[in-house]
Amino acid sequence: MKVLFCLVLCLLPMANPASAQEKHPEAIKSKTIITTQWKLPDELKVEDLSVRIIQDDHWECTLEFVKDDKTILSIVPKPPFVDEMGISASDLFTLDDGNLATLWKSKIGNFWDLKVYAYSNGSISEVLHTSSQMRPEFVYLSRVPKETVKIIPNLEAGHPDVVLKWRQLKQAIIIAHPEKKALLVPKAVDIYEWDAKSKTYIIQKNVPWQQRLK
Repeated sequence: MKVLFCLVLCLLPMANPASAQEKHPEAIKSKTIITTQWKLPDELKVEDLSVRIIQDDHWECTLEFVKDDKTILSIVPKPPFVDEMGISASDLFTLDDGNLATLWKSKIGNFWDLKVYAYSNGSISEVLHTSSQMRPEFVYLSRVPKETVKIIPNLEAGHPDVVLKWRQLKQAIIIAHPEKKALLVPKAVDIYEWDAKSKTYIIQKNVPWQQRLK
């Protein structure tokens, strides 16, 4: 009988201590991969903001704007080309017009997404969003027709005044839209230039590729 009783006890299922405990999902870890200072124009009389891009274990990125060690705005980018692998942060910097450029790239294929943000009246807003299969170009155009003339009086008698002339260069954003059959040689581009009065980007569409820097 003792042997039979022992066999019965051995056959009974034993409680698993690990299964008895409630399983909590592991916390998602994140890390800062890019950070920069948003150098705002002097006329705004606002201290520069700290901007960072945080990426978690699932490859999801978050754009954070920080002021006085406090996050004042968080944005999760949603480019139109998001694939199964998500997107990766490529670049983050201040443009000459005082706006902040954020550049994203798909992990599969060659797709780029550009988002530009402006700071005005204490708020941050998106002022440009465009995508392309080629990396955007940030260039200085020399085709500004207006010349700035400055006359410096010469204090020495008998000598003419000094006349200075120069062209004001302006930073522009070039977005190429290559054809499907010729991805490396686009025929035309769109050129974006910031207009401070309207606080918008003026677009010149379908500029020939060979004329984009003129």
